Parts: sequence; structure tokens; C-alpha cells
Amino acid sequence: MRTVFALLVALGLFSGPLRAHDLGLAQVELDRTGPGTLQLRAKLSATVDAPSPVLPSACTAQPGITRNAPGNNQLVQWAISCSDNAMPSELTLPWSLQAAMVTQAGPDGQPTSRLVNAGQDGILIALNDPVDETLSFWTVLADYTALGIEHILIGLDHIALLVCLAVLASGWTLVRLATAFTIGHSLTLGLAALDLVRVPTGPMEAVIALSVVYLARDVVLGRRFDRRHTSLLAGIGLIHGLGFASVLGEIGLPANERLSALFGFNLGVEIGQIIVLFALTVTMALLVRIVRIPARTGGLVVGVAIGFIAAFWTLDRIASLA
Repeated sequence: MRTVFALLVALGLFSGPLRAHDLGLAQVELDRTGPGTLQLRAKLSATVDAPSPVLPSACTAQPGITRNAPGNNQLVQWAISCSDNAMPSELTLPWSLQAAMVTQAGPDGQPTSRLVNAGQDGILIALNDPVDETLSFWTVLADYTALGIEHILIGLDHIALLVCLAVLASGWTLVRLATAFTIGHSLTLGLAALDLVRVPTGPMEAVIALSVVYLARDVVLGRRFDRRHTSLLAGIGLIHGLGFASVLGEIGLPANERLSALFGFNLGVEIGQIIVLFALTVTMALLVRIVRIPARTGGLVVGVAIGFIAAFWTLDRIASLA
């Protein structure tokens, strides 16, 4: 089993520049308060710089008070007014985000929501005819599936857990344990996303990192998992599902397609996990021909490296609670 060292190399090759969580999402609400006037409110990560919206020269944006929000988020707002009393056709949010859930009233006065992906200059929001862009079932499913995939591919803590699991088990045992993990996180993802379960984001993120430390310890000790560890992986899945749900909390679920969004995101998470495992397997197959190292030494290298990184995440997230 000299492939364990190749596992570590594979992890470094495609996840080196990534952080544990870095999915830039926001919730944006637009309310027309009168002729040529607009109120813009947004919730986004406190780590993201949020300069004023880009508007036509006839319009100005007066910033409001920025407030802190749960989950290391911030609430920002602007009062937009145009001198000619005409609403601009579009505005741009020049923020470093991946996407935003934009809610605004349509011509009938009813709020409509749509997912807007970031362009080169930021989030471009059309103001004239939001109804045409209202999310359909299939659009929601596709958009949230993509978000789920992206979350796994940039979630280094989840990737580290999959690496540990691949070292600790193989064959049908690995399939069984991965299935238990999937069932666990699907359950809490659904409950938390539908607001049936509420857990503080900060402590939950620290526990997620600690679960990776726990599995890394077993890798260092040279243990092998079997079917008796099914309940353990299901429990870890319950914890990680709350982390997945926190991502949905950043962007929200469209009111008219909540279930399709939830199903799509969960599907994307599963697809992302398959992509990660496939990438690891292919990379290991290429590296194992040139890497020769005793199995025990390889296990120590993988376990110690992931354990130290996960321990740093744990301490960092605990420190952020203060």
C-alpha cells in the first residue's frame, strides 16, 4: 500500500491554493421606494469588500449603516436615487463573489428571486424586467447543483476527510462508509436548510475541522476501518451536513423552488465528492509508479500532514469565536 504517499501528493496538486471554505455568495434585496429611487440591501461574508454599486451618471448611491450578521456575515445597504426620476436598466455590484440570490418586486408587485452568477465586473443585475428571469425548476436545479459541486471542490476540509477515508478503507467497505457519510450529511443538510434545525455556524465549523483531526489520527495509527465504523461515518456526516447547510444560508433558497434548490445542492455535493475521489484515484495511479515508500511511512506522512492542517483549522475557528 505504498499509494498512501501518492494520496498526499495528489491532494497537494489540486488543492494547494484553496482554503477550507471560500465560496462567495450573497443575498440581495431591491425595493423600489418611489419614482427613480431604490433601496438595496445585501447580506454577504464579512471578509468581502463591498464598495458602492456601479450606476449611470444620473444616479447616486447613499450608503447606510453596515451591521454584523450571524455566521461572520455583514449587512450592507444603499439608498439609490436618480435625478431624472427614471430607474436605470441595470446596476453592477463590483464585489468579489461567485453568485448572488437577487430578490425584487416584479410588475405585479410580487417578489421574484433569481440566481445571478458573477461576470468579469461583478454581479450585473437587470432592473427593468425581473419576471423574465424568474427561476424555473430546471434552472434552480442546475444552478444549485453547480453550487454544490463548487463547494466540495473548494472545501479543503471536506477533501481532507475524503483522503483520510480513502486511506482507512477500500473496496466495498469504502463504499459502505461513504454511503453512511452521505446519508448523514443529507439528513442534516435538509433539516438545517429548511430551518428545522439551527446550530451556530462558528462552533459547528470548528467541530467539522476537529472531525478531520480525528480521522487523521486513525491514519497515523495505521488503523483500518470496517463495517463497524458505519455509525461513526454517519455521525461525521451529520456534522458536515450542517456545514453544507451554512453555504445555503449564505445565499438562501428561492421561495418558489425550495425543494429543487435543496435537492440540486445535495446532488452537487455528491457529484463533487465523486470528482474528488476520481481525481485522487487517477493521480495516485500515475504517481504510484514512481513513488516507492513503505506503507507505514506513507500513512504517517499523510496522517501527520492532514492532522496538522486540520488542527490549525480547529484552533483558528475556535479563536474566531472569541
